[in-house]
Amino acid sequence: MARYLDRLKRDTKQLPLKKTTSEGLKSFGVFLGGFANTPTATQAGLLSQWDVLVLNPLQEGVLNALSTCQPTSTHTLGRLDVQMLSKSDYSSNSDEVIRSLGIVAQTLATYFKNQQGEQSPFTGVLLADCHAHFQPAVLNEIAKYVNGLGLDLWLELSPPAYLSERQACDINMKLIRGIVYRNGTIRRDGDRQNYFQMAEMRTVMRAVAAKRVSHGPPIIMWETVEDGMKLQYAVVQRTFNWCRYNSALCWIVHDVALIDEEAAATQAKPLGALMWLKDEDIMKAHDVWRSNDQVSSSTGNSCCTRNNN
Repeated sequence: MARYLDRLKRDTKQLPLKKTTSEGLKSFGVFLGGFANTPTATQAGLLSQWDVLVLNPLQEGVLNALSTCQPTSTHTLGRLDVQMLSKSDYSSNSDEVIRSLGIVAQTLATYFKNQQGEQSPFTGVLLADCHAHFQPAVLNEIAKYVNGLGLDLWLELSPPAYLSERQACDINMKLIRGIVYRNGTIRRDGDRQNYFQMAEMRTVMRAVAAKRVSHGPPIIMWETVEDGMKLQYAVVQRTFNWCRYNSALCWIVHDVALIDEEAAATQAKPLGALMWLKDEDIMKAHDVWRSNDQVSSSTGNSCCTRNNN
């Protein structure tokens, strides 16, 4: 396998790694749908809505949209699902691992280049469902290969099995730009993950933190709930509080928002019963009302209004 990766390096033009930062990241979002030939205003807006943006490079129109709309996201990631690409739940022997490596390499060569075939329109690769196919030693070599292409490598981890503590320790986190945890605090049915259900995820986080990597890597929670399942305010607020305490970004949506641009663009943190009163415009209106010192009857009715001199 090492010889196979060495051959890939020789056959691929190496590009300088793009300088991306993990400092000051405030938002994260995902859109896995396609783009129109001429992206709509909503689609174009998605490309600059979040600091960390995840797209599906295999979807129609994605590369064209990135080339024409000039996204301003700090990190624009192309998501590769190894399990889906290889059409296999895991790789059980060397031949299957090499086959999976070949598929990933071919996908990178095909979908991570701009129309001129040079610098990638993406800043990084989000590798999903990969640890059942690639052991840490192989994953470290993949990370070196991806970095050699001028791209960051991010990992996506999903329940019920994230990574074992041993796997997390064996991965060279200096080569990993960030980690995305799927449904770490909220279940697919919209209920909260309890302490025991979060134990495996926290084990990975502790193992990564113990590596003391200078750039983080940043922690991102991607919470997706099945369509039709209600999200309770207390559950969502608990996730925001947990993420704030752990310095993590979070994104909470229903499945439809992953492929529908209108739904993706309108996702927002729900407000408590009276929290709307703290909206900036409402507060300004309160200030104007409070500064008025005269009350007079309005013409044509018996209501009283305050006049602002």
